[in-house]
Amino acid sequence: MDTVEIILTRETPLRESTLKVMRAALRDLYLVMKEAGLYAFANPLSSDVLVALKRERERMLANKGAPDQAGIRGETHEQSRRRPTAFLRQHQPQGWKPERRKELADVREGIHKVINAMLDSEVVSAREKAVLHLLQSTGARIHEIAHMTVGGYQNTGMAGQAQVMNKGSYGREVKTIYFAHNPCVQVALNVYFEQMRPLHDPEGCRRLSDVAPDAPLFLTERGTPYSPNVFYWHWYRHYLSWQTLCPVRFSPHDLRHLFVTEYLIKLKQACGAGTASFDAEKYLREREAFGKTIMAWRSIHTIDMYDQSREGEAVFSVLAGYQQDLAQRCYAIGSPQAALPAKPCVVTQATEAEPRPNQEATVVWMHDEETLNWIKSMEQQAGQPWETVGRREERGE
Repeated sequence: MDTVEIILTRETPLRESTLKVMRAALRDLYLVMKEAGLYAFANPLSSDVLVALKRERERMLANKGAPDQAGIRGETHEQSRRRPTAFLRQHQPQGWKPERRKELADVREGIHKVINAMLDSEVVSAREKAVLHLLQSTGARIHEIAHMTVGGYQNTGMAGQAQVMNKGSYGREVKTIYFAHNPCVQVALNVYFEQMRPLHDPEGCRRLSDVAPDAPLFLTERGTPYSPNVFYWHWYRHYLSWQTLCPVRFSPHDLRHLFVTEYLIKLKQACGAGTASFDAEKYLREREAFGKTIMAWRSIHTIDMYDQSREGEAVFSVLAGYQQDLAQRCYAIGSPQAALPAKPCVVTQATEAEPRPNQEATVVWMHDEETLNWIKSMEQQAGQPWETVGRREERGE
């Protein structure tokens, strides 16, 4: 039986997530009907053969019981999960990759300019400044910062770090964020705790030490728990004033990608990148530790996507310089060999002298074989002579 793959187009009235839910519901419907004896055929949305092959492959995997973090399993659990179990399949989009345009130096510089403008502005509240400082210095997600608790921030007296709820932690504060070496973060937090939070605390607590550990660290003006939606409302209200400082539009989540990108740049420099003493093994080892400890990624391969994106920066940097030259009408006419020492030239009979100022220039056209055959046939039709020398000389007019 042939495989049928469903690929959405612009005209498809359903979203991809909706189609997945419908497909899963139909699969379960056929399964229930078959178990109840109401459907005598095989489940069209599930293949017993493919299910058996998938199980057999997983059984034969090397270190099949190891987690992805160990890096020794034959394939990741995500790759195993994506293996088909039905002949009717839905197109699986490629995994997320960093946007290379935002990896370039001019965009990274522009993002910092916008953030610094917000942090220096008097119209941005102390709460939003504290959140921006944490996003910029820790690489945490916005919901991890917005949902911080007082107990998670106090972290049993460990200054300069806090416990937050990671993605998929089901409300448990299992991830540690670090900001001890940026004093601006603590200053911004102290300003918020001393000047703004007491005004909105529902219990009227003036000091953070008097607040219950499970209470939200950030509060709205109504005394309710802070949320990412509240932050985004304030973000876009202020962002429009300074968006021209950056060549492209960006969101607060891009601060997380910026944090990873610039950390890798610093790490490569510390490992001697660009020199003969570059320690590649040390770089890979510390890069993996960064993804596991600082970013708390489940898969050790997530950091690979950032490194692959970094490798393409040189290509876009050269392209940017070339386009800037075009804008200034500066063209790359010269050849790289022009800078090399001139080699002695042996003049033969086929070598022609350089044209004098008053002499017409000679243009030499080099063609491939197919083009040469076409030119030959056209000139033969016109009754013009043809020279079989592999190149044609034509006077410029």
